[in-house]
Amino acid sequence: ALTLVLEPSGRVAEAYGVAPAALPLDVLSTEGLIAAVHAPDRPQLLSAIEAALSHNTRRITVTPRLALDRRIDLILRRVDVGEGTVRISALCLDATTRHAREMALEAARAEAEAQNAGKSRF
Repeated sequence: ALTLVLEPSGRVAEAYGVAPAALPLDVLSTEGLIAAVHAPDRPQLLSAIEAALSHNTRRITVTPRLALDRRIDLILRRVDVGEGTVRISALCLDATTRHAREMALEAARAEAEAQNAGKSRF
């Protein structure tokens, strides 16, 4: 797991642990977390950062920009570091396996519904 300490802007101030393969540390340190996330997920990430700054822990799943077939769970929390300075702690976990399992279950559910609808028409 990787723990990031973020500035409110999303810039990475510090990183601890092992980064998921889909979220390389060099990209995070040069571009920041927001730029490392696939563009359609950025509004959700910005909203989660804003909520975390308001003392609300948020857990979201995002797609890394450099690995669109992967998923990353982010758990965001506000950290008061003193003298009015606020940071966000972001725990980054690889969620690709869980996401694939959820997609398989959704596909199986849709197939079962289609078969059931076919039986009803018969």
